[in-house]
Amino acid sequence: MNTLKKLICAMLIFGLLLPVTPIQALELEKLPEFGREYAVFADPMNPDQPVPAPQWPQTASPLFTGTDSYLTDPAEAGAILRSAMKARQSQVTVKIQASADTEFKALTAEILAAALAHTGNPTEGDYLARQRGMIQSSATVYAIGGVNYYETTFHLEYYTTAAQEAEMDTAVAALLAILDLEGKSDYEKVSKVYRWMCENIKYDNDNLYDDSYTLKYTGYAALINHTAVCQGYAVLLYRLCLEMGIDCRIITGDGNGGGHAWNIVKLGGKYYNLDATWDASYYMVRGEYNYFLRTDDTFGDHTRDVEFTTDEFHAAYPMGTEDYDPDAQPQRTAGDINGDGTLDNKDLTRLFQYLSDWDVEVSADTLDINGDGSVNNKDLTRLFQYLSGWDVEIH
Repeated sequence: MNTLKKLICAMLIFGLLLPVTPIQALELEKLPEFGREYAVFADPMNPDQPVPAPQWPQTASPLFTGTDSYLTDPAEAGAILRSAMKARQSQVTVKIQASADTEFKALTAEILAAALAHTGNPTEGDYLARQRGMIQSSATVYAIGGVNYYETTFHLEYYTTAAQEAEMDTAVAALLAILDLEGKSDYEKVSKVYRWMCENIKYDNDNLYDDSYTLKYTGYAALINHTAVCQGYAVLLYRLCLEMGIDCRIITGDGNGGGHAWNIVKLGGKYYNLDATWDASYYMVRGEYNYFLRTDDTFGDHTRDVEFTTDEFHAAYPMGTEDYDPDAQPQRTAGDINGDGTLDNKDLTRLFQYLSDWDVEVSADTLDINGDGSVNNKDLTRLFQYLSGWDVEIH
C-alpha cells in the first residue's frame, strides 16, 4: 500500500510540472488583431476645410462575428454607398474584406469611386459627385489569416437635403412637360433645355464668395431658385439631359483663368462642349450663343482638369471634330430607327428594344411611325405591317 501511495504522489507531482494550456488561452489565440482606420475625402468645393477628429463607427466592437457578412468587391460596397447617398443618409456602414497589405484610404477611395461612377441614371454619377461635401470613412478592422476585415462607416455631407431632392424631382418632371419634348430630336431637346436655362437662370454673384452657402453649387438652386454658380448650371443640365435619354457629363477645369464647370453632351455619336453659365450672359446681351455644341478647338478659354484629358476618357467620350450643325446631319426618315439609311427588320428589332426599355441608341424623329405624336406599340405594329408589304403609310 505504501508503494502505491508513493506512485500516486509521484504522478501528481509530475503532472504539476507539465505546462498547462488553459481553454481561455486557446480561445484568445483564435481572435483577430483589432485596430482602427480613418480616411477623409475633402469637400470638392472647399478642399481647405479643417479635418475633424476621427469618427469611429457607432456599432464598432472588438468582438469579431465572422467573415460571412463581409463583401469582397468594392463595386458592391459602392452600390450600397450610392443608395445611401441618393437617400441623403448621414452615414452608412459597409463591411468589406481585403488583403492585409491593402491601404485603407485606397480601398475606401475605390468604394467611393464606384458609388459616384457615371451610370446614366439622372440622380447618380456626376449629379451625386458634384453635390456632396466632406466624406469621412472610419473603420474597425480585424486582421486574421492575412486578411483585413473592415467594418467601415461613411460619414456623409451634402449640399442638398432629401426634402429638397424630392422637390427637385417634381420640378424636373414639370419643366420637361412644359417644354413639350415628345417626338423631338435629341438636338431639339438639348436646344430647348439650354434656351430655358439661359433665359431663366442668373449667376449667383450675391453668394459667390460665401463658402458656407453651398446650395449655390446645386441643380436645386439653378432650377428652384433660378440662381446658381457654374457648377449649379452644369449639374442641372447633366440631370435634364439624362432625364431625356441623352448622355451628358460634367467637365471641370479652368475657365478664363479661374475654376469652372461646364458640360459635354452626346449628339449623333459624338460629344460636344456647351457652357450654359457663360452663354446665359452672352445670350441676354446678343440674343445668340457662343459656347453651344462646340469642339475642343473652338471652345475658347476652357482648359480641362487632368482627369478629363486622359486617353481613356477621350475613348469613352469621343469629341466631334466640327461644331455641331443640325442642318448638316444626315436626314433620318421615320422608321429608320438604327440610322443605316434603310428600313428593314433591324429597325423593327431596335424599335421593339426601345419600347421594352432596353438601353439602345435611337433618334427621336424616326420613332413616330404612324404620325400620331406618340411612340408606342401602334408604331411597332405599323412598321411591321409596312415591312410585311401591307398598304400602310409611314409618317
